[in-house]
Amino acid sequence: MNSQKYKWTIRFLILTPLLLLVTMIIAGGGHGFNQPIFTLFPFATFQCIWSKDLSFINFIIAAIQFPIYGLCIDKSKNKKKTWIVILILHILLAGLILLFANENWK
Repeated sequence: MNSQKYKWTIRFLILTPLLLLVTMIIAGGGHGFNQPIFTLFPFATFQCIWSKDLSFINFIIAAIQFPIYGLCIDKSKNKKKTWIVILILHILLAGLILLFANENWK
């Protein structure tokens, strides 16, 4: 793999496990603060709007979310536009989750 060609994918592959670990520690097994998980991993936690449980598939989605972001950025012709689209989508989805999360998550 050419490291220059996949610069953002590699960066996000390294960053993702660190973010997952930190957010799980902050969440404290459900007895801490869930907002960092909702904010950083909205695609994995979207079902928290209607559900009180997360499954292993949600963890898998969280583990691949940022590397997919990186791959989209690395493969795009217009990187600035791709960054903007990803940020807008990410922020909108995180906002929806923070506003409408099931009562068990608040």
